[in-house]
Amino acid sequence: MIFVKADGKWILMTLDELTDKMVDSSKDIEKTITESRKGFKKGIKRNLESLGHKLGD
Repeated sequence: MIFVKADGKWILMTLDELTDKMVDSSKDIEKTITESRKGFKKGIKRNLESLGHKLGD
């Protein structure tokens, strides 16, 4: 058992609970990174297409 500070309060957790929480958090981070990459790729593609249209005019 360990004490962990969460939302300004100290709570008692088992190591299993803490590791589960850490793994869940890393999944959220991974999802955010994946979604950001997809959005970044779309934005770059859109900008390059726009630039291509401007150069073609």
